[in-house]
Amino acid sequence: MRAFGAIELAELALPEGFPRGSPSASRHLTLRFLGEIPSEAVERARAAFEEAAGRSAPFRLTVAGFGAFPDLQRPRIAFAAVAEGRAEVITLAGRLDDALAARGFAREGRPFVPHVTVARGRPSLPDAVRRAVAAGPTGPTLGETWVDEIVLFSSRLTPSGPIHTALARLPLGPGRPPRPEGTLLPRRQD
Repeated sequence: MRAFGAIELAELALPEGFPRGSPSASRHLTLRFLGEIPSEAVERARAAFEEAAGRSAPFRLTVAGFGAFPDLQRPRIAFAAVAEGRAEVITLAGRLDDALAARGFAREGRPFVPHVTVARGRPSLPDAVRRAVAAGPTGPTLGETWVDEIVLFSSRLTPSGPIHTALARLPLGPGRPPRPEGTLLPRRQD
């Protein structure tokens, strides 16, 4: 089974000219991609997610501005950047990597960059996306949310795009505070 761990988000308030819609019900910020894992490894992965979540307090996350992979000169993947909550997301991803490694999963080989993928360029990104990426991290606030759980997802690839199914939802922190109203609060376009 193909699996990954993420913070689940609602749709972002993207500028005009960005690709709209997604086959999955919501956007997500990937904390760790596990790839293909055998079904017997799912419980070990869930235990690692539970450990990392239990050691992390809930936090506020703001998505603002843009970036690109591999870089701004050759943007193939455009992403919305994490502003507020960036340090917390990096810490959470590190705890998850440690907990997974303790259970026999390979460590992530690349440095973690908190981001939400918003467009993929094949062969290139649309002009509106390229302009937003060129503006960099100083771009508009696209949404904010209260993060109080992480999710272990399975991902099935289909011709119309991936279908993500939550396998486990793990609350952050022992005795977490109540979740504020709303999941993702898009910035108003006045």
